[in-house]
This record gives sequence, structure tokens and C-alpha cells, in this order.
Amino acid sequence: MRSLLLLPILVALATGATLDFNQYWNAQQIDDYLDELVGDFPTIASVVNVGTSSEGRRIRALRVSKDGNANRPLVIVEAGLRAREWISPMSACYILHEIVEHYYEFEHILDNVNFLVVPLANPDGYEFSRTSNRMWLKSRSVNGNGCFGTDLNRNFGYLWNTVGGSTDPCADNFVGTAAFSTPETAALRDLVQSNSANLELYLSIQSADQMVLW
Repeated sequence: MRSLLLLPILVALATGATLDFNQYWNAQQIDDYLDELVGDFPTIASVVNVGTSSEGRRIRALRVSKDGNANRPLVIVEAGLRAREWISPMSACYILHEIVEHYYEFEHILDNVNFLVVPLANPDGYEFSRTSNRMWLKSRSVNGNGCFGTDLNRNFGYLWNTVGGSTDPCADNFVGTAAFSTPETAALRDLVQSNSANLELYLSIQSADQMVLW
């Protein structure tokens, strides 16, 4: 992974944003922001329904495509897999703030590339981290025996349950019952497969300490 920017720098760069980037938004505010962008910039932005979380929250993406041309190479950006990494979804929202609200500064990119940005892939865990347990990492699926959640970062199919994970359903690094056993990772898998014809790059935005990682 590579480090990007510290949070104070990100906030400073967001001066003049239409929404307040000086605080972390909740899941509903992130969702509302997507609708706001579509309403304000309908010729470049559209919402894609990616899936539904374990607790029934919507997982959505914003497709950024100049003039609606779907034939350009595609970059998928996913954020918010791990619940306590609050800077991750905010970084994705800031990307949208730049390339949509300031699209005229990025036309040299948007003439050649489309984007599909999933700002919050784990809305259940994110809200639980915000309201109940700041250090919560996983999703909020019910595992039984009082255990909840899967480490979504370890639930993908590639080398599933080979390195660094746990089969203990109460552990922070629980890999799930099988690859793509959670609705969140299954939704991301389906999103990739349905866009595979044009997909050139997949970025996952995560964090550690005060660093943004991709």
C-alpha cells in the first residue's frame, strides 16, 4: 500500500467545498451527497445501486462519465471496507467533490476515463463504529453465539483464508464462512464482473493511523 495525505492536509484542501469537509459525515449524509451530485450535475454523474448491507442499508456508487459515454476505460474506487477507518469514505467523497463539482479542471482526464466510486462499502460497521464502538472493524452480520461481523478486507476470493485471517467468528480478522460470504463483498464482486469489459484499474482506499492508503 502507499500513503497519501494526512487528514489536516485533506481538510485544508477542501476549502470552499459545497459540503462541510471539516467533519466526518454519517452514512446517510454520504448517501445524500451522491443524490446531491446527481441533481446538480446530471450530465456527468449518475447513481449505481451496488447492493444491500447485512442490516439493510443501501450500498451505492456514483458513476462519473462525461456526456454519458460508457465506452471509455473505467476506474473503480472503493472505500469504507473497514468500519473504523473513517478517513477512507471521506477521501472517496473528496475525490467526487473534485472530479464532479470541479469537472472543468479535470476534463483532460474525463475525456479519457470514466469513474465508478463506491464511497462506503461497509455502512453497517461504519455506523456502529460511529455510535457504539469506535474501534469496530468488521461488518455487522450475525455470526451466532453473540459474535458479529466479518473482516470484509479478508472475505474476497483471492487467496481466501490463507494468510492473516481467523476462522473465529468473534475475531476482528474473521474471514467469513466462505469467500464472498457477506453481501457487501459479494456486491463488490458483482460490480467488478458487470463492468469487466472496460475495467482498467481498481483502487481500494484504506487507512492506518492518520495515513490514507491505497
